[in-house]
Amino acid sequence: DPQPGDNLHREWDTMQWHAVAALLLYAATVVRGSMQLHALENAEEYGAYCLDGTPGAVYVRRVEASSKWLIMLQGGGWCYEEEDCLQRAGTELGSSTKMITNDYLGGILSEDPNINPNFYDWNHVLFAYCDGASFSGNVEKPVEYNGHTLYFRGFKILQATIKELETSFGFDEATDVLLVGGSAGGLAAYMHADYIRTILPASVARYKVAPLVGFFLDHPNVEGKHVYADQMKYLWNMQNMSGGVNQKCIASKSAEDQWQCVFAVENYDFIESPILVSNGEMDLWQAMCILTSEPLPPESPSNGNCSSAPGWQVCSTHLAGCTPDQVQVYNEYAASFVNTVTSSPTFRKQGNGAFVTSCFTHGDELNDQAWPKVTVDGVVMRDAIWQWFKSPLTTPAAVNTHLPCTYNLTAPYQCNPTCIDN
Repeated sequence: DPQPGDNLHREWDTMQWHAVAALLLYAATVVRGSMQLHALENAEEYGAYCLDGTPGAVYVRRVEASSKWLIMLQGGGWCYEEEDCLQRAGTELGSSTKMITNDYLGGILSEDPNINPNFYDWNHVLFAYCDGASFSGNVEKPVEYNGHTLYFRGFKILQATIKELETSFGFDEATDVLLVGGSAGGLAAYMHADYIRTILPASVARYKVAPLVGFFLDHPNVEGKHVYADQMKYLWNMQNMSGGVNQKCIASKSAEDQWQCVFAVENYDFIESPILVSNGEMDLWQAMCILTSEPLPPESPSNGNCSSAPGWQVCSTHLAGCTPDQVQVYNEYAASFVNTVTSSPTFRKQGNGAFVTSCFTHGDELNDQAWPKVTVDGVVMRDAIWQWFKSPLTTPAAVNTHLPCTYNLTAPYQCNPTCIDN
């Protein structure tokens, strides 16, 4: 079961607190598949440090007989201000000395062929997430804050990890690479999709990208407050993220609007690598931490203020606890999500695809129960991603696109019986 994080401070009931904590650390869910932790030996050369100054790290399950690699960028939210980052620096999301030595992941990273028949025998890699900014922090000098030193070096960790995989783990002979990422790591996959392609070994013949639940909307909360956007704008400036995102996005913006490249869609519009969007239209984290989040006072040690909008505490964590009016709000958000994805020119490019569900969850792709079960358009999630990956680059995007249904306004609200909802 998911383990609660150390740096979430809520005055909610126990059920709600555990729900948010589980989402924050869902990439460390204990299920099947084992990967070993390796601290980066080239951390000093690259300046690739976690928030607390310890070396960046990577989890690897090496399959010597395979030249195929599944690379996942770990998720775990963001730290929105310096105080928040300081709190995170004392946890596994900010220090490699706090990380478990073996990570166990299921779903697309399971080594069980019954659960994961297409990717179980690939090399599995998890880029450990310890910078708090989707592997995009890029501040050269250490930051002094309240007598402590913080390092915002996520982009350096990304670069160093790729190189270390080549020099120490046989990645220099890779032929097939699928880049995925979960949550904040999914956002990172959008940001870095094309950059990573430029630094892959020459041996790679097939490279594709499938961000998992990383398409977060720039959307106000239920009261019209732009809570999430304000948080991400501060994060962008604090961690100097401009050098760690798609540079075509940067070039398309005025200096004052470049921070908007912190959003998935702003990067997605420019991505040239073959890409499949895998996401929920009404993702649970977005329900809790975008749509029903509230502002926090400056320098708060809390990591956001999710599910705090008046009257939304129950509905934001459990779909069955909503009123019909609240479900209609979710339907409107879901429609906005689908429209945002489908209106992008990238969505229609040959070789691309989408698997968008109505599941009120966050991270089904790493769930051993959901990965082989959740179905859209008669196609199971695990099969949809595999069929897209093996498809020629000339395949029309529509062939590998599966879009969701709309919630019912009478109970049961869920329109897809294969979903395993909160």
